[in-house]
Amino acid sequence: MSESTAPDLAAQLQAAIAHHQAGALAEAEQGYRAVLAEQANHPDAWHNLGILALQVGQHAAALELLKGVLQAYPQHGQFWISYLQALLHTGQIDLARAVLAQGRELGLDGEAVEIIARQLDTLPSNNTPLNETSPAATAEAQTAEVAVATEAVEAVEAV
Repeated sequence: MSESTAPDLAAQLQAAIAHHQAGALAEAEQGYRAVLAEQANHPDAWHNLGILALQVGQHAAALELLKGVLQAYPQHGQFWISYLQALLHTGQIDLARAVLAQGRELGLDGEAVEIIARQLDTLPSNNTPLNETSPAATAEAQTAEVAVATEAVEAVEAV
């Protein structure tokens, strides 16, 4: 791995974002991965890669990336919003409600939060996570997700 300077890394990220905005998704992904190769914990590259994965229908990867960046950086409101939107997009309504409640406990607010809350208020319950169909598996998955989100809340409160 080569050592990039901060301006080089910023330029790589901006180029990846420009590709992403232009719809050149393969180039955007390559750019985000190049940034992550230089700085594995770069939150914006990690987040944008999750958004890209959601856009191309790689839902499980998107949820994993967005959840991971949220857990690592729970103080960033946009990461909460993106994870919530991904949960809505994939039909994980009850989990989205639980994550929203935990975000609000941490002080998450604003217009985007209210829009998501209104969306959730109009949707019926749906406890089916990706690749799972049994009620027992659903309950187990939701319990695990809530436990992970609770750990993120506790980590922020400890700071």
